[in-house]
Amino acid sequence: MPHRYDPQKDYIVIMTHNVHFYLNVPPMGSYKDTNQKTKYDKNNFYYISQGCFHKISNEKQDFKTNYDALWSELQDLCENKLTNSMLNSMRRIIETYISFNGIKQDDFYQDDEQYLKLFNVNSHSAIDDLSTEAFDETPEELVNSFHQIFKDNDAEDHFRLHWQEYKADRV
Repeated sequence: MPHRYDPQKDYIVIMTHNVHFYLNVPPMGSYKDTNQKTKYDKNNFYYISQGCFHKISNEKQDFKTNYDALWSELQDLCENKLTNSMLNSMRRIIETYISFNGIKQDDFYQDDEQYLKLFNVNSHSAIDDLSTEAFDETPEELVNSFHQIFKDNDAEDHFRLHWQEYKADRV
């Protein structure tokens, strides 16, 4: 039986106003084939803004889930050495991760006071009081601790997937 779709001659056009639907149209994420071609090399993606078509040519320009946007934000904050804001993004990532995976906060932090203070207490308070402590970690040290807490929770692959995805966009 002959194939109905010939990618050399045929086109499929999908139009939607629903970003969640769009995000689920395969191939998803930072897909690369064996020749290192991405979905943007193989397909054309556009969005319409103010009556004009704009081509999406890489992962950085593409739409993201709110969770993926947090990881992208974290990468930008790290590159700009904005450590206080990094902690807030890290806390929001952790809250989303544990909520989605049905993990209790105490179980995720594993009674580790350093993690709890770093990723929770310090990211909540905008004014100095007795419950917050100053920290002097560099952005790299914060990322290392953030990586470690995912590793301690058997979620290192999750961390690596999201962190490497945004690091690759910068190359």
